[in-house]
Amino acid sequence: MSQSWVALDDYELSATETLVYHVLCRFQGENSDCFPSHKTIARQCKRAVSTVKCALTSLERKGYISKIPQKRPDGGNSSNRYKCLK
Repeated sequence: MSQSWVALDDYELSATETLVYHVLCRFQGENSDCFPSHKTIARQCKRAVSTVKCALTSLERKGYISKIPQKRPDGGNSSNRYKCLK
């Protein structure tokens, strides 16, 4: 399992990015990916969905997470699949 505390030592991350990363690590479990919705992450972080989306984009750009878009069988969007990398 990724150690969410590594984000605490990175002063380039905002408080929200650190919190979002921690929440994803909790959802991930041991050596697996996770797929919480933006709404679920926002609720866990006590932040707005738009704030969480910005943090996720930044975390992906900074190499903390990978994101795999998911589709439903009908072609609609589903929750992204995330993997914590650090």
